[in-house]
Amino acid sequence: YYNSIYAIQLGLLTILPLFLKMIMDRGFRDGFEYTISSLLRGSASFNVFAMTTKGYNYMVGLLFGQAQYIATERGYVTQNANMVVLYGLYAKSHLYFGMEVLLLLVLFH
Repeated sequence: YYNSIYAIQLGLLTILPLFLKMIMDRGFRDGFEYTISSLLRGSASFNVFAMTTKGYNYMVGLLFGQAQYIATERGYVTQNANMVVLYGLYAKSHLYFGMEVLLLLVLFH
């Protein structure tokens, strides 16, 4: 019980930089409302997903040397991809890591 409460508090602590930035940009009341609405919409989960993707790609780039030029201002492109392609893209960086964490949580709980 104590460990799960600690994890929730640590998760809410990661919202603090967003809260402080919104206070500086919008004022206290609007910053507070924006932070609460972000929490209710689940944007913290998306932020964890995005940071995991960036961290994994930086790590792979540093380990295997993927330095290349990426053109800017290419526009936003949306594509449909089947599940096999998505699994191939995110299995190493997200799914395997998530299953490992889940296994460790089950074993050590």
